[in-house]
Amino acid sequence: MSTVTLDNKTILVTGVAGFIGSNLVKRIYQEAPSATVIGIDNMKIMSSTSTVEGLGFSIPSKTVRRVVNALCADGEIGHPVIGITCYAVSVTADEGIGADGLYVATIFSNSDAAIQGLQVGDIITAIDGQPIRQVSDVDLASRHVGDVITATVWRDGETLDITFALSEQNDLN
Repeated sequence: MSTVTLDNKTILVTGVAGFIGSNLVKRIYQEAPSATVIGIDNMKIMSSTSTVEGLGFSIPSKTVRRVVNALCADGEIGHPVIGITCYAVSVTADEGIGADGLYVATIFSNSDAAIQGLQVGDIITAIDGQPIRQVSDVDLASRHVGDVITATVWRDGETLDITFALSEQNDLN
């Protein structure tokens, strides 16, 4: 674990590569946009008793940049979410569904999406006019808690738009 001080704000860097990570955070912040960082290792698995060798997990640079900027500006990081669990469905794969998109399997009742009318069983076909076919099509990395989005959903043979604010992940129960 190490700390980085930028613009009189201290950022705590934790993880396996804490010291290296803190130097990368400094470089991203001080040399941006000229610095090119693909990701920062946050876990590395090594074993002397098995064949696991060098399996690593990294944080994407766009996530690191968002987190560093949020910490420097606000001193905290929001985690914007819709407040659902979902999976991809397709007309061809699931006869009778009627639409390609994300099937809403569960929804947090205190999310704004639920309050504004999104329901279990809805199929999200677009967000802000952009088609959604799989979970990876939903990119909230540039969004903030409270940002308003419009989801186009297919429900009982009809298409409707539901507008709601993104929720803070830690506030949902």
